[in-house]
Amino acid sequence: MRSILDVIVCLTFCNCFSQAFFEKMPTKTKKIHFLYEEKSNYYLDDTGVFADTLLIAFDFPKIKYSKVKNPLEQNSICGFLPYSAFSDPEDKRKLVQGELYHTNQTYQGTYYVDKNKTEIKIIRDDKDIKEKAKKIFNEYFPRFTMIIAIDYKKETENSIKTIWNGTVKFEPKYDLIYFDNDKVTGSYREKNNYLEMTNVVVFNKKLNPKISPAIFLSNAEFGVEKLITLFSTYVLKSVTYE
Repeated sequence: MRSILDVIVCLTFCNCFSQAFFEKMPTKTKKIHFLYEEKSNYYLDDTGVFADTLLIAFDFPKIKYSKVKNPLEQNSICGFLPYSAFSDPEDKRKLVQGELYHTNQTYQGTYYVDKNKTEIKIIRDDKDIKEKAKKIFNEYFPRFTMIIAIDYKKETENSIKTIWNGTVKFEPKYDLIYFDNDKVTGSYREKNNYLEMTNVVVFNKKLNPKISPAIFLSNAEFGVEKLITLFSTYVLKSVTYE
């Protein structure tokens, strides 16, 4: 049996409690349009790869990393790997195809209020990461699109019926543990065959709880503004109403 790694993603006070400005849903709204950006928690520059040391240790246990100042956050330390560290084709494949390609994408969603259904188009076509993949690794990232249809009328106690590019699935619902009485921040545990981790969620009190990047939380009262996992970070970029 594979061992389970229990990962807790930690946030600073500022990250947890910052609230972006979004308009509250007007009365008689029929459609809610929303856009999320998902970004990999790996950062690349001309010298190499930066990431949380826990993420590097999980993905590349055989590669020794060094600790350096985080180029994206002042007064914090992260792990660093030069590009020469990815001499093993399997390690290179895991970074380029497994992490960079699959965790840099957008979620263009529409929630139909009367029908209680959501459609989300996932687009994998990040210009910056495509340019870096070509320049650094000589890899080509094709544009990829996936459609998700979520039917909340088919919601059960533990799952929600979805259709991913024509394939019917029943996505699990996660129980949220709140950090504060306002129910603005919280976490939930996600588990698959080889990993168990605690993801952190920041909500916005003005937003409908159906505003979400295809993550289903059993007791969420507001829309998701930010979601942080070990591998990637989702940020809500826009919300409009019809």
